[in-house]
Amino acid sequence: MLLAFIRLIFFPLTTFLAAVFGLLFRVLGLPHKVVYAIFNLWSKTQHLILNVKVETYGHIPENGAIIMANHRSYLDVVMIPSKTPVVFVAKASVRKWPIVGWGGDAMRTLWVERSSQESRKKTRNAIIDRLNDNLSVIIFPEGTTSVGPKVLEFKPGMFHAVAGSGLEIIPVAIEYENPNIAWVGKDTFIPHFLREFGAWRTKVKVAFGDPVRGDDGEALRNQVQGWIESQCLKFREEFDQERG
Repeated sequence: MLLAFIRLIFFPLTTFLAAVFGLLFRVLGLPHKVVYAIFNLWSKTQHLILNVKVETYGHIPENGAIIMANHRSYLDVVMIPSKTPVVFVAKASVRKWPIVGWGGDAMRTLWVERSSQESRKKTRNAIIDRLNDNLSVIIFPEGTTSVGPKVLEFKPGMFHAVAGSGLEIIPVAIEYENPNIAWVGKDTFIPHFLREFGAWRTKVKVAFGDPVRGDDGEALRNQVQGWIESQCLKFREEFDQERG
């Protein structure tokens, strides 16, 4: 428990500092790669604080790409390795969260109203702009976190926005050795963090799938969701075997 308390002090503190400096650099008009350097440093710091071990499978894109991943935890944003700077697509309501919203603005996050066709259209255009800047765009199409090992039904909006554009989707599966790291339901942050991050090490498996593209949004959704779910189930089985 002592280790969890120590981590609880440093996790929000470093997150706050990264958000403040990121916003400051953004206001000063510094390029995104400089702001992303703050995010990257913050990400590596969280790996160090929590003693995270990530096993990565598949091909990490060399250039900017649309990455769609399942969503387990607030840690997911630092679990997806990238060879290019990244931005995120998130629901607009998250922008109101303290610290998280600030950091999102600093990171050029695309805030989308999923129920609005106009918002999805603007997001699609913004995604193309980010890709043209050689940035990767990370989307969690479940719209919220889930325990797993299966995934929630993916929201269709972004798949229909991408369909027919010629853009490729890279599916990514994330699974934690400890399934209780999933932050779901009415569980609040501090009790959850203290309960789950007293362990010496956090093990994670992350897999990148082959690029997917097409003209049919529903077919895209089914293909991406099917691959991610099957990979998560495979990882869960591997973790259970490793733990005996």
